[in-house]
Amino acid sequence: MRAALRAPIWLVVVLAAAATACTTPAPAPPPAAVGEDPNPLVIRTERVSHLVHFPAGVASLLPDESERLSAFLRAQQARPGESVSVQSDHTALGDARRSRVVAALRQAGLGVATVAPEAGPPLAPDAVAVLIARDVVIVPHCPNWPELVGSQPINAPSTNLGCATAVDISVMAADPRDLAVGRTPGPADALPSIHAVDAYRQGRKIEDIAGGGGGGGGSSGGGGSSGGGTTTSGATPSSSGGSTSGGSNAQ
Repeated sequence: MRAALRAPIWLVVVLAAAATACTTPAPAPPPAAVGEDPNPLVIRTERVSHLVHFPAGVASLLPDESERLSAFLRAQQARPGESVSVQSDHTALGDARRSRVVAALRQAGLGVATVAPEAGPPLAPDAVAVLIARDVVIVPHCPNWPELVGSQPINAPSTNLGCATAVDISVMAADPRDLAVGRTPGPADALPSIHAVDAYRQGRKIEDIAGGGGGGGGSSGGGGSSGGGTTTSGATPSSSGGSTSGGSNAQ
């Protein structure tokens, strides 16, 4: 009786193990979708500030503070022509202090804009704030070497696509702002030649090009080539004291 009861239990265990072995494993989750530009350059504006301190009731810029300001500009690599902002309180003393700081910044070749006290960070007592807004490049976090290059079952772009190009451009750009908006290009080198060809095709005179500056010589040359026609009505003195007519001159 006991043997008859044990046999079914043993059989159930074997069948359960076999069923587990035959179960199909759950499919792996699909890889995250990768865009066409997985490593874009991000341009972010960062703001740094420096406080120029003054003694109480004094508007003169002390030499030590002037040197600290110069050191701050050197550390931020402020270039001539770059614009900075100056913030001070709206009092007669604050305006006088701001004018001293503005003079020092302009002497360094920087453009200066005034910031209202409520628009900037809180000011310390007896201080003028110098603010610099700087565009910086955020380099993408790549390459992703754990990713297998050939493991793309959905034929998606690699997460390392464009990584080297993005990093190299971020290092080579002198002004990160150029990566966001660029600059307005100047006139092309071939522009004068294009104007000349366009004038020729439209039948315009050479003196019509560039205000007649370059065409003056051409018109004079044209007059010289048809000089016979312009001097036929008058006689010009000859070297022998007589006169020669324009018609013979043209011959």
